[in-house]
Amino acid sequence: LGLNSLDYDLWLSDVNVGGAELEKSATLAKNGITYIDLPITFRPKDFGSALWDMIRGRGTGYSMKGNIN
Repeated sequence: LGLNSLDYDLWLSDVNVGGAELEKSATLAKNGITYIDLPITFRPKDFGSALWDMIRGRGTGYSMKGNIN
């Protein structure tokens, strides 16, 4: 299986707290193990804001939004 692109954002309480984007394409072997370097971004300030919203009772929802090609 060829993996040409992959990107996603991680949302916590409607706040984007991080994400990742594949820098180069990869091939996933059938019935095998494939390692992929996926650099992750994390925004501690935004995470703290989302955590504060959760403590105040504004919700604890999370989601991942992205694309795979």
